[in-house]
Amino acid sequence: MGILCWRDIVDMLWSISAGLNFIHGHGLVHGNLHGGNILVECDVNSIDTKITDTGLHWPADKSMSFQQIYGCLDVNPLNRPAASQLYEYFGNWISEICDSPDPSDLSNQFDAAEEIKFSNLKNFDFNIAQCHEMAIYYSRPLLDYA
Repeated sequence: MGILCWRDIVDMLWSISAGLNFIHGHGLVHGNLHGGNILVECDVNSIDTKITDTGLHWPADKSMSFQQIYGCLDVNPLNRPAASQLYEYFGNWISEICDSPDPSDLSNQFDAAEEIKFSNLKNFDFNIAQCHEMAIYYSRPLLDYA
């Protein structure tokens, strides 16, 4: 089982936001973005993240009915942040990280978060379900990395 550190998570979020920026820059929206549509390729020195299921793209100016929208932050579209707001929040956060006068402070925060995460993992029961030999699976088991 691979365990991600906070630096890897930030790199993945950066790649996802770059992918969304590319999609939106071409006047499109994804329309069905969730964890199942994010592919992650791990190498010894890097993590590469890609957005998939792009067949659901449509023009950003296409109107949608409420029945077509699901899994959003808020039921009322007026209460959801605009893409520009999300870019701004994420950009401000990255700027704050990069412009920190004391980079060791940020590194210490990452290290403290990792220490807490690993100490909590020791007590966690993963309870991994076994695959049934007679079942027909339409995708690979989540823990089958081969």
